[in-house]
Amino acid sequence: MKLILTTADGFIFNFNRELIQEINDNYQYPIQSNIQDKNIQELLNKKTLIFLSYYLDEPVIKTIILPEGEIVQQIADNYLLYPELVNLVTQSHYRLIAEILSLQPVGKQNKLNKILLLFMIVLILVLVFYLLLK
Repeated sequence: MKLILTTADGFIFNFNRELIQEINDNYQYPIQSNIQDKNIQELLNKKTLIFLSYYLDEPVIKTIILPEGEIVQQIADNYLLYPELVNLVTQSHYRLIAEILSLQPVGKQNKLNKILLLFMIVLILVLVFYLLLK
């Protein structure tokens, strides 16, 4: 199964431990070669984008970017018992989202910079949450 699949309203990431390690070890992951044959720009121009990450075929985290710039995060409750795994999956999840959003044309970079900043804040919160549970 491919790492990145496209849907009508976003992207699905299919992770396993090796892929997570590879993504987190590389500064930039080769997104273009891992996306199905679908117009990425067409998806990125949609008002609402959904990013869903699976770990070993089970949903872990869902990120929804709404037109107003709001970001909704959902984490599967059965994974909250495994904060280390959630931390690894969310790191890869956010990295791939950032890589995909960076494919936007230059004119939309200002809005993207705000969204990427929000992702970084959420990532920091997840890391703090993880460290507090440790």
